Amino acid sequence: MNIPPKLAEELKLYLKHRANSGDLEAKTLLTQIEQVANSQTLATVPGGYSPPPGMEMGC
Repeated sequence: MNIPPKLAEELKLYLKHRANSGDLEAKTLLTQIEQVANSQTLATVPGGYSPPPGMEMGC
């Protein structure tokens, strides 16, 4: 999934603000975003992205 860089930065700033306010879910999401951003591509992550147990979308 490609997200425009400006939107991604705004989302990260929002999550940082929420995480600094004690929101543990925001902190978890921010950590996951930073891990993906620091990897070269999703293809380098074995098996692609898979959410942690209990964090599935439930579609």
